[in-house]
Amino acid sequence: MSDINALRHIMDLQYQRAQTDLGKIVERENALRAKLTKLDRQEALAQTHEPGNAPMRTIGADIVWLGWLGRMREALNTELAMLLAQKEGHLARVRKAHGKSLVAQRLGEQETKRQAAMRHAKALQRAIDQSMW
Repeated sequence: MSDINALRHIMDLQYQRAQTDLGKIVERENALRAKLTKLDRQEALAQTHEPGNAPMRTIGADIVWLGWLGRMREALNTELAMLLAQKEGHLARVRKAHGKSLVAQRLGEQETKRQAAMRHAKALQRAIDQSMW
């Protein structure tokens, strides 16, 4: 394996690793957003004046539960904000790794063309040398 092909392989691996890491972050982001959506639905359901909610209101448990919902939403939003900050850093790494991978790929293509041209030139020179005999 030539040095350029080895470099190309390493850059591709780094790019794949960066994409994998970003994919894990996106999965966590989606899970957090799903939890927030579930909390929103639960809160909307609790706000309805259904007969089933009357006992909860009577003893004040609905206020306690809504407080818990608020604290949970705050915690999830804080975690999501930190995760989104991490995601930005990973996006920058993915872009950089992708750029390096593209450069290594182009260098490999150029090296392949250069080697083909050299083989062609040598073959042509051999043909010229043989025709002179």
